[in-house]
Amino acid sequence: MANTDDAALGKYLDKLIKEKLGGHLVWRQPQYDVEIGPHDPTVYARYDESRLAVISECKSKLTTYSDKEILIIALNQKDAPDEVANEWHGFLRTEINNLQRMRPPWFAGGFGNIDYKADFKYWAQSNFFTNHEALFLTLGV
Repeated sequence: MANTDDAALGKYLDKLIKEKLGGHLVWRQPQYDVEIGPHDPTVYARYDESRLAVISECKSKLTTYSDKEILIIALNQKDAPDEVANEWHGFLRTEINNLQRMRPPWFAGGFGNIDYKADFKYWAQSNFFTNHEALFLTLGV
């Protein structure tokens, strides 16, 4: 790629990985301060292992393309499909779809997730609670 420097190529590579993997690329395991209710924290480890393997395979696949092919893939327009771009877009499609299905819900590690803790000061101002609200407040969620 005579006209494109390494920094621009790096931006294209980052763009392709982000487009392909979306939220899987930046996923982080939730943090728990206490474990409340049924939990299976190993579900996070299994998902993370699969996620990292797919990320690694995608990065490895990108290294097999020439600089010119990277540009073709990154700048590919839907109205002018290219064989190399089609190959990249189809690469690991099934595995990425499987990752989406196996992505653990926030409560897989129990109800002690730090991001979902109940704000008791807020809820103490309420005159009444629905059954669902009362149930979750008893769990601290």
